[in-house]
Amino acid sequence: MDGPEIPPFFLCPISLQMMKDPVTISTGITFDRENIHRWLFLYKKTTCPVTKQTLTDRSFTPNCTLQRLIDSWRAANPSTSSPAESSSLVPCVTISVEDARKLMEDASSPDSGLKSLRRIKSLVKDNDSNKKLMEEAGLIQVAASLVVDNYSRGLVISQFENEIGGEESLSVLSLLDMTPEISTKLAGIGLTECLSWVLQRGSYVARVHAVTILRSMFKVMHHNFFMDLKAELFDGVVEILKDQNSNQATSAALSILMEVCPWGKNRLRAVEAGVLPVIIEFLAENNERKRCETLLAVLELLCGRAEGRAAFVSHPMGVAVVSRKIFRVSHTANEKAVKVLLLVSKYSSSPELIQEMVDVGAVMKICMVLQMECHLKTKEKAREILRLHGRQWKESPCVPLNGLSSVFKAVGEMSG
Repeated sequence: MDGPEIPPFFLCPISLQMMKDPVTISTGITFDRENIHRWLFLYKKTTCPVTKQTLTDRSFTPNCTLQRLIDSWRAANPSTSSPAESSSLVPCVTISVEDARKLMEDASSPDSGLKSLRRIKSLVKDNDSNKKLMEEAGLIQVAASLVVDNYSRGLVISQFENEIGGEESLSVLSLLDMTPEISTKLAGIGLTECLSWVLQRGSYVARVHAVTILRSMFKVMHHNFFMDLKAELFDGVVEILKDQNSNQATSAALSILMEVCPWGKNRLRAVEAGVLPVIIEFLAENNERKRCETLLAVLELLCGRAEGRAAFVSHPMGVAVVSRKIFRVSHTANEKAVKVLLLVSKYSSSPELIQEMVDVGAVMKICMVLQMECHLKTKEKAREILRLHGRQWKESPCVPLNGLSSVFKAVGEMSG
């Protein structure tokens, strides 16, 4: 056999193929979600395929650790694919308008839907001509309607056919280019609410597709639409950020927050959904420039509201994590980190916060901003923080005045 050998614990015990969405059942055995779902709900089995134990609990728990290992192994071995994946590939050909319409008609059929969706996906994935032709023929609306139909039925009762059909519909829809007009129409048929549900309860594959589609829609929609977004959307975004299983999904979730949080009450909804602690903990573990800048930008947005500042200040790592990023990432990150500290120290100040900024080294970092090469706007924000609290800090035994006197003088604190 050519290529590296697939680690045996990556293989589903049912199909003996590498797992795409590993989940663990109550017996402690991990299977690919599609296969165990088929075993239990399509074939009506009542026992574990491996241990033969009777299952009183049929719930699935995503095996996130194994998912990360599989994803890392795939990234290191891109040429490796399972026989099932290889056999699904279809030679790229150009189709006619009549063929496109027939495929879309068949995609809505209970008998030929899955086969047609997979055929459509193979035709549009690497062929711009096919994609444009099928978009003009109405593929986006067809795929969106199938997503809503499949998952709307899934809200009532979990059915294997609905889940797989929904995944394939989502996969097709994620490949297509959204326009403002089409995105608004899709929102009108309930696609946003449906995708929000998928973000929280769908399979791993479905959730990645769902958050990617939402990002594509929100990037082109008018901000008026964002005024009435539901809390469920933000709950779903939090679930994606907690997973950290897919860089694509994480980037899409952060992009959604950047698009929608400036509008209406979305910052409040994001805070209530628990976005802030997830962002802070994610930032603590991350050193990649672009990702850190985006995380700090989201924090800056959320700290523009009193509720966001309260959540930030109450987090035991908030001030420490943000101040630690100053001088460690980029000039842009410096500016955003200092802006976050300015917002909380100006509008949510307390003796405890002022002391915490000393204890975690935030005051030293702010002083260093004025002494080192930084953007002018960043220096202005640092200067404002010191004007607000420099008098208290210079009296603190934890702040060494040696070398900092000139900084305090520069902002007018020593003259008083």
